[in-house]
Amino acid sequence: MGKLRKEFGRRIRQIRKARDWTQEEFGAIAGLDYKYLGAIERGEKNLTIDNIEKIAKGFGIDACQLFLFSLKDAMLKEEITEEKIQDLLDKCDDKAKNFILLIAQAASQLRD
Repeated sequence: MGKLRKEFGRRIRQIRKARDWTQEEFGAIAGLDYKYLGAIERGEKNLTIDNIEKIAKGFGIDACQLFLFSLKDAMLKEEITEEKIQDLLDKCDDKAKNFILLIAQAASQLRD
């Protein structure tokens, strides 16, 4: 098994898990079978450029970011946190958003 395939698979798993997605969820988003994604994450599959593009689009990132596995934490924790907050807000109605805003303001005041 090639080292590059293995590292690439770890990077895909890292990004997917940072977003709290299952392989099934991400497979549906990227338009790929979840079993195929599992094989990619284990470094068992050679990917085509088309499938690399599908994965990148599924994550909403440039394909080159998938190859940043040589950097320990290529996706900063702050970026992950901001994405999670945005995902949460996208699912909320205005009443829930106002409630979250109040909580964030109270937390900010406690920190000051």
